[in-house]
Amino acid sequence: MREQASSFDVARIVRELSKMIGARARKAYQPHYEQVVIRLNPKGSPSSDLVIVSGRRLYLSQRDRPMP
Repeated sequence: MREQASSFDVARIVRELSKMIGARARKAYQPHYEQVVIRLNPKGSPSSDLVIVSGRRLYLSQRDRPMP
């Protein structure tokens, strides 16, 4: 597994997250000690979860997952 992100990886992350500019954070959860989920509510779009797994990945998800 790679230890760091390439410029291509960073460009893809920026492109995906640019859709969330102006979104409001509704709630934040920590379902696992290495994971944080921030529920975002962008204007004119359905809510999305920003999932951050420490040191591994960062992505947007539309999946409705149960939170503690």
